[in-house]
This record gives sequence, C-alpha cells and structure tokens, in this order.
Amino acid sequence: MNRSVQSVPDEDEHSMYLDALGEEIGSNQIIATVVRTESAFELTTSSSISEKELSALLKPHFAGDLFDKLRCVSLEEA
Repeated sequence: MNRSVQSVPDEDEHSMYLDALGEEIGSNQIIATVVRTESAFELTTSSSISEKELSALLKPHFAGDLFDKLRCVSLEEA
C-alpha cells in the first residue's frame, strides 16, 4: 500500500483503513489467509490463481471510499 495519495490519513486512520481492507480481502472465498505487516499484505489463496485474476479480484477493494486513501502498488509472487 502507498500513502502518497491526495488525502493522506493520519497514522491511526491509516492503520484502521488497512485493518478494514485486510478483513474485506480475507472475506473472499479464494483467499485462505491475509497477513498484514505494516503497509504490506501477504495473501495465501485456497487454489491456484493467476496474477491477472488476483488483480481483478482485488480491484474492487481499492474503489469507493478507500480509493482516495489507499493504492495497490504491486503484486509479487512469493
């Protein structure tokens, strides 16, 4: 996640937004686990999924209310 957006929340708000985002992403059936370390998330899927499919799955989570507060910077395979 990257805080370089127009409306940068303070540190407490930033943490709150990230916690909510992690919970929201984790509620998807294909996501087995979500581990947050500072502003990064490590996702484990319950089945094989391509980077393109994962990107499409995550895209709605960065729209709406969170769009002006958080951005997806990159997806990397571990």
